Amino acid sequence: MKRRSFTVVELLVTIGIIAMVLGLSAGVYFGLIRAQAVQAEAGAVCAMLSAARTTALDEGCETFVCVLDSPQNLVYPFARRKVGVWHFEALDDAPPRVPGSSGQAALVCGTGSARLVDGKVGKAIALDGTVYLKCKLLRNLAWVNIPVYDAREGLAFEAFILPTERGGDTRTVLSRDTWFSLELRRDRAGEPFAVVASVVTLNSDGTYTRHAATMLDIPGGKGKVVRPNEWTHVRMSAHKLREGVEIDINGLAQVPTLSTAIVVAPDPAAETVLGATATGDAPFVGRIDQVILSAYAVDDAHEVTKKLHLVHDIPLVLNLPDDGIIRFEPSGQLSTVHASSPRIRIQNIRQGVLDMESIITVGSMGALDVQTTAGN
Repeated sequence: MKRRSFTVVELLVTIGIIAMVLGLSAGVYFGLIRAQAVQAEAGAVCAMLSAARTTALDEGCETFVCVLDSPQNLVYPFARRKVGVWHFEALDDAPPRVPGSSGQAALVCGTGSARLVDGKVGKAIALDGTVYLKCKLLRNLAWVNIPVYDAREGLAFEAFILPTERGGDTRTVLSRDTWFSLELRRDRAGEPFAVVASVVTLNSDGTYTRHAATMLDIPGGKGKVVRPNEWTHVRMSAHKLREGVEIDINGLAQVPTLSTAIVVAPDPAAETVLGATATGDAPFVGRIDQVILSAYAVDDAHEVTKKLHLVHDIPLVLNLPDDGIIRFEPSGQLSTVHASSPRIRIQNIRQGVLDMESIITVGSMGALDVQTTAGN
């Protein structure tokens, strides 16, 4: 019985079919790889957006996600975090200090002695013009300055204050040499106080910018913003993504007079002081309660792989078109400065042609929608 063997033609046809199948399979395989790469990058960016929204809720502050498209292909979050909190509920005797959070303390300095009195929330610390507090951190059984107070990216400060009628016409609530300060000023005794704030930040080119604000009057003819013998909640905030200093009085945003200027580098060894300058000048006379000091910081940037192309599409109002910044309000919602939902496109470009694309859309309530589609 004869055995039939394959002819050369049959072998060639079989090999061709196998090659076609392998070719199609390889195309599908590499297509899936490319789709997964785009989706993975979209997932990483979504995680960063979600983290920024969570931070806005946790810290009660506006947060940002900055998008730098080609050639940088970078996405990074920008937000503030609490670095010092004092409620003045206890006063230790050795050394005299007010404990804060995470090993922090406000050390009592000056010629007088600090005492705790009734405050706006629990106890407050009473300052009589002879005593002030230096903010320190306990490390290796030694008190040291807190580096994060340098405010290189920005700073926020808030507290309840009650200046008394007795005292100077210039009173310092918070000071760190030329880094930042919050002062009360009035023209003469017996009048309410204006609020003067400043923060110095470091620019990308190595220079420093001083952001300043002066809040003289509450709109509507209600007089100066801080009155003697009345509790007032004051907050100032400044950072690199905005010019000037924001000021809130009793939870309401004000419209202060703003200014910016390039300044020399501040002293890195300067101390942070509550109730006076570092040398005890312009002392605060009155009560201070519930102090919260926060620093703005840039978190680690995510670099979208160089094989992919990042495009931001963020239509804005207020003459800020396409500045590449997605903003979340303290409520976690998208900032009202966005005229419509911001979008980030992550694209895989092959030989100049769009091969795969993921579009991340941020909804008004902060929800994220991701759609991945193949190119034409």
